[in-house]
Amino acid sequence: MKTESAKAAKMIREALKELFPAVTFSVKSKNYSGGNSVTASWTDGPTTNMVDRAIDRFQSGDFDGMTDSYTYRHDREHSTAKYVFASRTISKTLAEYTLNYFKTGWGDGWPECGLVIVDKVNRFGGSIYWDFENDSRVPHGDYRSQIVNQYAHHIAVNAKGEYIHDTSWHGFAHERKEVA
Repeated sequence: MKTESAKAAKMIREALKELFPAVTFSVKSKNYSGGNSVTASWTDGPTTNMVDRAIDRFQSGDFDGMTDSYTYRHDREHSTAKYVFASRTISKTLAEYTLNYFKTGWGDGWPECGLVIVDKVNRFGGSIYWDFENDSRVPHGDYRSQIVNQYAHHIAVNAKGEYIHDTSWHGFAHERKEVA
């Protein structure tokens, strides 16, 4: 017999396949003493906000930190999980695109900064992952790698591999500076 969260995971898988047919999602359910959860994971593709909007209807309710309580939504007529999470991974290709976006179109020391993306090997499993090297701060104090990562999470990649900037996000609400 399937658990409620496993049923919700199946429905989430189907909904995501219908909305984003070109993207491969991993949808997993967990059951534990305080309830259950479903996590949808993927690389690039739609932004986290896009997936959150698609799967929110499968969450049973919401946690209120002010009152330390969980409020159930009573309008659900299908399987749900207590918590539903969306977890997007940014590929090296998208990170490089975003870094180039800054280096070619922004001032503030971006064109001449030494920030690069390199492959590294995990000491504990031997798997390869990407990371930043030669990081530095911008004038307002954030590290350049943080800004690149933050912006990359607001760029969707469509089925054709085209990059679509979420211009509604406040980070894209200002003009790029011309580079001389």
